[in-house]
Amino acid sequence: MLNLIRGIPLSDSFGTIEKNGFRDKLERFRDRFVRIPEECWDENAGWLQSAEAITDSGKVNSIIADHNPRKRDFILLAGKLDPDGERYQATTNCRVRKTPEALFEKVQAFVRYAKRIDIVDPYFETAGWTTSSFIRFAELIMWEMRDKPHFSGRLTFHTKKPPTYLPNVQKNNLTRLLSPTLLPGEVIAVKFWELNPARDRNHDRHLITDLGLMTSTYGWGEDDQGSRTTDISFKNSTTHHQLYRCFCTGETDEFGILTPDATIEVSANHGGQPPPEHSE
Repeated sequence: MLNLIRGIPLSDSFGTIEKNGFRDKLERFRDRFVRIPEECWDENAGWLQSAEAITDSGKVNSIIADHNPRKRDFILLAGKLDPDGERYQATTNCRVRKTPEALFEKVQAFVRYAKRIDIVDPYFETAGWTTSSFIRFAELIMWEMRDKPHFSGRLTFHTKKPPTYLPNVQKNNLTRLLSPTLLPGEVIAVKFWELNPARDRNHDRHLITDLGLMTSTYGWGEDDQGSRTTDISFKNSTTHHQLYRCFCTGETDEFGILTPDATIEVSANHGGQPPPEHSE
């Protein structure tokens, strides 16, 4: 964001005071921005036309630019932003049915530009009625990301380590469940954490990417506890960094400890499956 501000030239109508005011306005909305990787741009069209095409598709709301040659109504001109305008009224939380398809619809635009995706759910089980719903949600994410050159091809689950942890048994169960959803070269890893009870008491479930954090109050799939809906929210950068540094980079043990034998990786063991049916 600072690079964007520094790159705006000063003029008679946009001096240092206006530039500082613009910076302050952007700070208020820092947690609503999603960075789009350079791999998504059309090199021949340039960044602004590429951004316009992405916005036309409904994948983002608005663009901040220093000019608007095609007079597009979704371009916010730098230095002339209105924080109370309609374009800023983006919803950052909602209630949704807990079907895999409904959940995926809400996170689809969020994950499509991510390089890595991690799902945290302390109650993910490798057997039981709820498992197929959770796996379907993961399958939809993997299918969405398959043609994205910036994606690593790896999806990681983080869950609570069971009292009796048998790596070979878990490996067999997870291979049976997850391998049919994968194509050659793709990997789903499952990490079994000894979670910190003090940080686990609210039991929120998280979808963490390198770009940001979304949280689901009651999980990423249907369950047998009577919870037919869940609240999904887009979290601030501070919470994102805390969770990312623990679960994704391992820089802290604030939320839990991961032992060396507690990571299981599953890859494809077949020639590939047809894509799952889902709607944009």
